[in-house]
Amino acid sequence: MNGAYLAEVRAARHALADAQLDAKEARLAVYCPGCPHNISTRLPTGARAGAGIGCHYMAQWMGRNTHLPTHMGAEGANWIGQAPFTDEPHLFVNLGDGTYFHSGLLAIRAAVAAGVHVTYKILANDAVAMTGGQPVDGALAVADIVTQVRAMCACPKRTRRTRPPASPRARPWRWTPTRANVFLLGCAFQSGALPVTLEALEKAIELNGVEVADNLAAFHLGRAAALDGDAGGEHESANAPPQAMLPQVSRTLDERIAYRRSFLAAYQDEALAGKYEALVRRARAAEQRVRPASTALTDAVADGYFRLLAVKDEYEVARLFVSGGAGFDRHLATHFAGRWRATYHFAPSWIGRKDARGRTRKIALPGWLAHPALRVLASLRTLRGGPFDVFRHTAERKLERSLLARFEADLRELGPRLTDANFDHALALARLPAGVKGFGPVKEAAARAALLRRDQLAVRLFADEGEGEDAAGAVPTRQRLPTAA
Repeated sequence: MNGAYLAEVRAARHALADAQLDAKEARLAVYCPGCPHNISTRLPTGARAGAGIGCHYMAQWMGRNTHLPTHMGAEGANWIGQAPFTDEPHLFVNLGDGTYFHSGLLAIRAAVAAGVHVTYKILANDAVAMTGGQPVDGALAVADIVTQVRAMCACPKRTRRTRPPASPRARPWRWTPTRANVFLLGCAFQSGALPVTLEALEKAIELNGVEVADNLAAFHLGRAAALDGDAGGEHESANAPPQAMLPQVSRTLDERIAYRRSFLAAYQDEALAGKYEALVRRARAAEQRVRPASTALTDAVADGYFRLLAVKDEYEVARLFVSGGAGFDRHLATHFAGRWRATYHFAPSWIGRKDARGRTRKIALPGWLAHPALRVLASLRTLRGGPFDVFRHTAERKLERSLLARFEADLRELGPRLTDANFDHALALARLPAGVKGFGPVKEAAARAALLRRDQLAVRLFADEGEGEDAAGAVPTRQRLPTAA
């Protein structure tokens, strides 16, 4: 009797376990009560949506015609490739607010740039519920998201209305990803989406030191596009290159030379500016003697020589911080309210502390100490390269002086030897400094590559009479470079 009863109990227990297992397998996850995703993931009749990362992923098994999940930050990017090959005219894409802040904004930007017909539904529930209910990084308000997306979606349409003609003669300026981003920055600023002053943005572009004129042009063209409204391209910038939005600074070769000359006078002193102008003048005279209709060599010398003279060394960094009126410290004080503290990070090579990669470790200085130190350092820039220059013995400064001396010696030798036959080699030689970029080991590697190429060109340019001599004696074919720490 007891054995039969126990057998029944065991059978009932197994049946209950099987029933519970079937119930767990049959029950799919659903949204939490009160979550806005319950409604926001619904679609109009006949519409289809692309899935993404987050709780709204569950819309795929909720009968809401939602498919095609992607990795985080690529929501809708798959539609960019599909749209041209289907007769489906439109797609909705679900994008969570957490993913939007993390990387989803890039997917929207890509869809706008591709011009596909898509509607992003940014699902804002103020939590990353799928992985524990953490708050969204950045905590963007819905109004902030709307402002960002409106600015981003409006600008490319205005870009097409204000873009200059494509003729190389009328428009020798081309769009690059960087300039496109700076264009959007200008559009967003003019639309009131950025809590930053115009002067601060312009100064940031200048301090970056990369294609400053072109990036400023793209920035101001973006501002003009934001102001263009529904003018349909009739704004005067529609038929002008982007540089028309800037003061006439460096359009012609003579204007570029004049600008660089004035820059070098502020960079160090009038003597350096005069030295620059004299060498460029000699290069122009040699070019006019050989090819009267050409300015290519003069342009290359003007650019390359300027790069070698105006290196961004310690003095120049200090000058940039204290120049422009009251200086960077006062500029910070006018843009940040309340109590704040600035900390500056320096990597002085003479301290000798290295990290695991062999690079100089940075040290942190409070603003009250860094500001006066930078002002004093900027005032000492006329000592650059001389016996009282405290930085002249560092490996990187030695490397820069070595490159400069070699370039000057080559140009002096090249002037009287320039012919139509060796013109192209001379032009290649003059363009070598443009490839020497970066700092430390990056710059050293670029310098070695440039000198190797220089030696190859020198065989063709100077082989008939040897390497030639400068004021200090023979110019060696190969020069040992100091190692940049």
